[in-house]
Amino acid sequence: MEEPPPHVKFIFATTEANKILPTILSRCQRFDLRPIPTDLIAKHLLHIAKEEGVTLEETAAWAVAKGADGGMRDAQSMLDQLVSFCGNTITEANVLDVFGFTSREKVAQLGGALLARDTPTALSLIQKEAETGRELSQLLGELVGALRALLIAKLDPSADGEGIPADLWAGLVKAADAYPPDRILSAIDVFAETEGRMKWSTNKRLHFELGLIKAIQSLGEVRLSDVIKVLAKGADSLGETSAVTVPATPVAEAVAEPVAETPPPPAKVWEPEPEAPKPAPKKPGDPITSRFDSMIASAPEGSEPVPADEPPFRAEAPKEPPAPPKETKAVADDSFHHDPLIEHALTALEGRVVK
Repeated sequence: MEEPPPHVKFIFATTEANKILPTILSRCQRFDLRPIPTDLIAKHLLHIAKEEGVTLEETAAWAVAKGADGGMRDAQSMLDQLVSFCGNTITEANVLDVFGFTSREKVAQLGGALLARDTPTALSLIQKEAETGRELSQLLGELVGALRALLIAKLDPSADGEGIPADLWAGLVKAADAYPPDRILSAIDVFAETEGRMKWSTNKRLHFELGLIKAIQSLGEVRLSDVIKVLAKGADSLGETSAVTVPATPVAEAVAEPVAETPPPPAKVWEPEPEAPKPAPKKPGDPITSRFDSMIASAPEGSEPVPADEPPFRAEAPKEPPAPPKETKAVADDSFHHDPLIEHALTALEGRVVK
């Protein structure tokens, strides 16, 4: 590679260019080849089978091309394996059994159950595919592809159905009309997270089922934008109510009954009001009464009583602390030793040892 002859050309082909060493990439001229469309791969496989004398169904060729994911070399390798296992007659069922793929009908049924929010039916389909040995990661990829096609079809009605049969595709499009594009996009996001978890998990079925339940819940959840739209539609549908005129009801005329004439009341004769009795004059000779009257008259209006003088404050002398109690010594009782009998016994036994 360092100094090749002029007539020698090295061609390297890989599907993982990121794994090539930089020292090799620096000495190469890179050409990025685009994935080959699925229908072109299927047509080329039918051409190869015809040239080799192999009977290959169109649905089987499409299944192989779909599984090759845009690689012609992988598609031809898969066709060689099918010829080795199944002989010269290859059907779609053979392709599904050998490589663990899922048919387009199953993908359409699973997509229809998802859009109908039929959780039991969708879980039952996953269970059947898992029991028959189908690759659940491949099934999830097919389901995401179908949802992507539905999302594009809502934005561009001329888009096709990613190889799904026309009758099944029409049913999916009709079921998807009940959802805005953002709901389908949220379901795709849920399955994208599920696909990442299934890649490194040993229990792929569990993560697939959990992702399916989350996607169904995301399709049926009520959002704030939905509430605003409903309120806006309700406000627009309210028209102006016409004023209702109420006809005037005839009022019955009151019949005047004859009233008996009463004589006018007699006129009152004016009489002078009696004068209030005047207080009796005080006797001038009472000195106590006249003294109190003069004190009341000389007092100003609104005067307050003079507060009485408080007694002067006297500080109390500090009290002396109480003296501690005197200790009493116990006095021994010597009456026992002064008893005559005891003294005689002690004198008699003095110097002896009693055992």
